[in-house]
Amino acid sequence: MRKILATLFATALAIGIPATAASAEETASTCSYECTWQGETAWASGDDFAGANWAMFYKLQNEMPRDSGGTIFDSTPIYAGQHYFVGHAYFEASSDRKSVTIWIIFDGDNGDGARLVGSESVKVGYWDKDPSGIKNPPPGKLKYKVSPSDPRIASVTVPYNKRCDNFYAIHLDMEILSPSS
Repeated sequence: MRKILATLFATALAIGIPATAASAEETASTCSYECTWQGETAWASGDDFAGANWAMFYKLQNEMPRDSGGTIFDSTPIYAGQHYFVGHAYFEASSDRKSVTIWIIFDGDNGDGARLVGSESVKVGYWDKDPSGIKNPPPGKLKYKVSPSDPRIASVTVPYNKRCDNFYAIHLDMEILSPSS
């Protein structure tokens, strides 16, 4: 009998027990019961700005890689609430390499339960010199803003200087699905 119970217990552990709304493992896109939309902010991953904040900027090299079709591109992850990987910021250089289009796509582990909200929900700051000495830039003061028509994808075209490294801070106003308490 003990062997049978031990085998059943081991099998249950191997198969796993489905997450419930009370589970600590539950994430924005795995709500198995009733969920609600919760307001969050998100930053594209990169280096930290100065001071006590989680604002980040991404350093885009002056020599970006090319894909198999010759398109110049790069990417960095986007995190909502510091912990939820919701997607990527994809950088696509223009043919004259004077601008870059940044595509925001919710294709991360928690991207199923993520959406942009409000007007000017995508905000981008641009620098052609390292901005790491700046303390906590207010997202509303970032120069380039977009109000996307689709809450799951957005794009914004910003300057790009092919003669030096480029730095971009990408901030999003969004919501993620969260288990109801």
